[in-house]
Amino acid sequence: MTATREDEEARSTSIRVTSTRGPTGLLKLWRRLFRGRPVPDPTSKLPKRIGRYRVIELLGEGGMGRVFVAEDETLRRRVAVKVLKEWGDSSQRRFLREARAAARISHPNVCPIFEVGEDRGRLFIATELLAGETLARRLQRGPLSVDEALALARDTLAALGGLHDAGIIHRDVKPSNIFLTGHGAKLLDFGLARDLPRDVAEALASESDLTPSGLLIGTPGYMAPEQILGRPVDERADLFAFGVVFYEALAGQRPFAGSSPIQELSAALHEEPSSPSRPPLEAFEGALRRALAKPPDQRFASARDMADALHAAGRSVEIRVRTAPPTREAFVGRQSELAWLEERLAAAMAGEGGAAFLTGERGVGKSTLAGEFLRRVRSGAVPVSVTAGRCVETQGPKEAFLPFLD
Repeated sequence: MTATREDEEARSTSIRVTSTRGPTGLLKLWRRLFRGRPVPDPTSKLPKRIGRYRVIELLGEGGMGRVFVAEDETLRRRVAVKVLKEWGDSSQRRFLREARAAARISHPNVCPIFEVGEDRGRLFIATELLAGETLARRLQRGPLSVDEALALARDTLAALGGLHDAGIIHRDVKPSNIFLTGHGAKLLDFGLARDLPRDVAEALASESDLTPSGLLIGTPGYMAPEQILGRPVDERADLFAFGVVFYEALAGQRPFAGSSPIQELSAALHEEPSSPSRPPLEAFEGALRRALAKPPDQRFASARDMADALHAAGRSVEIRVRTAPPTREAFVGRQSELAWLEERLAAAMAGEGGAAFLTGERGVGKSTLAGEFLRRVRSGAVPVSVTAGRCVETQGPKEAFLPFLD
């Protein structure tokens, strides 16, 4: 699905708010966050068609517009159709120009755009309907491993390289715009102009070149300094944003901390990235500091350069793991239990069949004891057939047990 995490969150929030009665706390929160904008009605009638696409259902709704599952009846395939909110004429022309250029790009890591058009005065984009989840949703379950992060970097930077070669700047690289599929990561939506909340616009007005209407392109927490200040941007702004994404994917937190959008914007402008505390991230510190440099000319010159640097840093992690001295565990104690098990085994080999059970509270070492017993049996002089099985109790903890006979 191509709905972003923001789309899904906004949709669920609107459902909760509109199902309440009276000026509840949720409704007040909605009005404070969205500055009095009308609360969407999820029961409102869906459009029957958008351009040549038959609308099936609402997939998500957010600040950029609404996303629908629709069917291309000519080709008989389902697509995602995003209807954008109303903009000024100049913004529409800029977006149409860049989206049409992107629609000509065929890249395995860029979500393909099938059509960019206009319906009843609103711009819409028809894209592939993807199966999987956004990186934002994946990170809710915890950081990525080094291998997963490197695969993410390979795919996303390849996508950015393809866009940059075509003269297109994404402007809004963030976890919710990176979609994880069974065939790799795909880059989603372009950065669109969005309204700044009044307090954020006022806080930045003294040092930025924002237009009087207070338009922001990007997402606080991922924007490069020059992007925050409203200055011209090039591909290095996208590389800064992916540096933030890669840091967050490995560390589980963003490099520029802040409890509000204003603090995040200020930290990106004036503070250095927080020192990585997770060991895997330390190997990438040099590459990330270059990617997150304040002046654009101190960053990587291209997505390929950044991909090469991250790959080289990842190789150093592999080498350290491969050359680490082997660890050996020593089994201490439990001699009486081991002696008893060996007696039972000797009796069984002498023709006295029987069953032995290891019981006890969770965590007392039953699996370790069974494992040591099996190791001794396998290394003994007398050949013994050993069958190790998994006993999984219905609705139990689904943990492995090591009985010497299942």
